[in-house]
Amino acid sequence: MFQEIDEIKNFLESELKTILKTDSPVLLETPVEKARGDFTLKTFALAKELKQNPIELGKLIQNQLKTDFLEKIEVTGGYVNFFLKNEILNQLVLEKILLEKEVYGKSDQFHGQTVMVEYSSPNTNKPLHLGHIRNNLLGMSLANLFEFVGYKVIKAQIINDRGIHICKSMLGYQKWGQGETPETTGLKGDHLVAKYYVLFETALKEEKKQYFQEHKIELIKLSEQAQRQTELDFLKQSGLYQEAQNLLQKWEQDDPETLKLWQTMNSWVYAGWEKTYQELGSRFDKNYYESELYEEGKKFVEEGLQKGIFQKEPDGSVQCDLTDLAKNLGKKTLLRSDGTTVYITQDLALTYHKFKEFNLNKAIWVVANEQTHHFHTLFALMRKLGFTEIADHSYHLAYGMVALPTGKMKSREGIVVDADDLMEEVKNKAKQITQALKNYTPQELETISHEVGLGALKYQLLSVNPLTNVVFNPAESIAFEGNTGPFVQYTAARIHSLKQKAEAEDIKTTGKLDYSSLNRPKEKIVIQLLAEFPTVILSAAGRFNPAQLTHYVYELAKEFNRFYQKHSVLSAETEKLKQARLALCQAVEIVIQKSLTLLGIETPEKM
Repeated sequence: MFQEIDEIKNFLESELKTILKTDSPVLLETPVEKARGDFTLKTFALAKELKQNPIELGKLIQNQLKTDFLEKIEVTGGYVNFFLKNEILNQLVLEKILLEKEVYGKSDQFHGQTVMVEYSSPNTNKPLHLGHIRNNLLGMSLANLFEFVGYKVIKAQIINDRGIHICKSMLGYQKWGQGETPETTGLKGDHLVAKYYVLFETALKEEKKQYFQEHKIELIKLSEQAQRQTELDFLKQSGLYQEAQNLLQKWEQDDPETLKLWQTMNSWVYAGWEKTYQELGSRFDKNYYESELYEEGKKFVEEGLQKGIFQKEPDGSVQCDLTDLAKNLGKKTLLRSDGTTVYITQDLALTYHKFKEFNLNKAIWVVANEQTHHFHTLFALMRKLGFTEIADHSYHLAYGMVALPTGKMKSREGIVVDADDLMEEVKNKAKQITQALKNYTPQELETISHEVGLGALKYQLLSVNPLTNVVFNPAESIAFEGNTGPFVQYTAARIHSLKQKAEAEDIKTTGKLDYSSLNRPKEKIVIQLLAEFPTVILSAAGRFNPAQLTHYVYELAKEFNRFYQKHSVLSAETEKLKQARLALCQAVEIVIQKSLTLLGIETPEKM
């Protein structure tokens, strides 16, 4: 009669509306506690509407709902719990998974809609760091989830390739580089460029120290406003900083020599990033460049001035008062008094072009939560300019800071958690643990340590809500027990090994299987979890939260291992039970593999 679990759910909801004689929605949920059945109905709101006691309402349903696919209906307080017959639940879930395999849970709910996910967005004066890793993992996993629920996804990044910070590394290279290149030094290009950014900042720091000593300045004794003014006063007279400013002016004036150096050093950085992206598994469909957009934003400023939305101040700067939209936004500068743009000016142009170029239904920026005010301001400015529909479909996915147990990151002094170094560290830790477990060939060891190490890193960073700050502990992430990537990977590898043994013993899952034999509590829990996978995918995509999927796949792996420890598969009491349990194992492997793939994590065949 039914081909899908959702068909049963929809049928029950329809029957319940008839029994209760209500036009209000009657929505069944999946119980958090598996002992509460396959579906549950909260009756509190309905009881209030129908002016009945919740328990009496539950008993009414219990007495009047008659079907041949329910094992029982239980009324507990204001909850009505529905239990499907084992053979029906088992057959619907397992047959569907074994038939659909890696597309189980795939949806066309958002077919015909296009979403852009912007992530990474680094600066061309340094390599990627730990914060970029979290950013990329969130962006890629969200893109995967969106594609799986039917969206056409455009993966994009804005490359911040101009500005004073870029000129600092260029000036550092001019002063101290002596013509060295990635080839002559053996350094990745992004690391080489960062070397000169750090040298510049170190020299500037020393210059500032001498300035403060000469002027007897004790910064700590000054107010915040006085500290800012003192810093500005220093920069105005700093020979080194003014050289960097002069270099920026030459770049803006298209000085050939300056442009050539800028192009050369950026090309080194891009080549270095590409290696990091390949290792991390990040891909992009569209690259935007700040150098191509910063002037474009001025057109929007001119439009705002013409419409009277923006105001020119006495000093020549252009501002917009946003207090009518939100008091905390206040006034925002869009052009400085010297006519140069600020970062948000180019974002106006980029946001508009995104939607028009790709006819987007939705755009998502994956950017740290310290930029929340920036995006509130950006979307408010788009509304002011009349682009309300664009603003309404623009979302900032804010995420918390990430650090190692030793503390937070910095980049100006070179104290930074480098992405390449961190990935190498987790792979080495995985190799040490893997070596101690079994004897592998050198090639097997390299492959497994690569998949397990990066899997550990990705899983731990994705396993918490994006808004939460994270302390990434490499040693804890690589553990083979608990809520870790290696534990989930090991579960899949364990099933793969079991399948190989079953094949050797000629135990097959083809033909008609006796799913009714899977009637033990631990088997039931695993099957209930498998049934939830499509709902979890839709929820994780809808809430922009891959952590929901990591939580789900951990629960599935944990409950499968509990089942596996208690019940034998290949030595089950009957041949039919062996086949049914093997089918259950295969279904779990399929769902774990798909979950990990959506998270950007590889699944080793052996561990």
